[in-house]
Amino acid sequence: MANQGCQRTLPKSHAPMTVRGFTVLELMVVVTILAILASVAVPTYTGLIDDSRKRSVVSSLSDAIKLARLEAITRGQSVVVCPSDDGFDCLTGASANWSEGVLLQTAVAGDVLSYWQGFPEHVTVSSAGLGDSLQLDPAGMASVSGSFAVCDRRGPSDASAVILLGSGLARLGVDGDGDGLVEVHTGADITC
Repeated sequence: MANQGCQRTLPKSHAPMTVRGFTVLELMVVVTILAILASVAVPTYTGLIDDSRKRSVVSSLSDAIKLARLEAITRGQSVVVCPSDDGFDCLTGASANWSEGVLLQTAVAGDVLSYWQGFPEHVTVSSAGLGDSLQLDPAGMASVSGSFAVCDRRGPSDASAVILLGSGLARLGVDGDGDGLVEVHTGADITC
């Protein structure tokens, strides 16, 4: 008889297994790549949120002025636009903070026409030339010309201006001299 040698076969339970998964090195490389991508994306995302909040405030201020002018002409009576924190009373003096909200009411009876509640966090609104309130007469003409400066945590370089003309119309401020800062109603650079 020929010697066939010893051959052993392993039972299936002892057969070599294929191991699936990731090595620690592969996981570390993936985590490092994700960290780099996140560090690039987060500041961009924050800037987009700030831009959106600022545009929302600029739109609300423009809408308030347009509606006040429309109501004054339609009703044939003066309409007041003022800062308000409760939607019923105008804030005056040191407490007149346009960031708290904007109220529209009739000048004589004080009937509330509309109210824009406080603006988003990190966005401030200040007025130049407008004082504590502005009034639009029955012809829709503004009692004063002035501007609103809308600023966020990025400062004047990213600020916007809503300019109220004597005609009662509002327009957005532009950077007319190319210095990177929007001009207010006087032609001076915006300040925050």
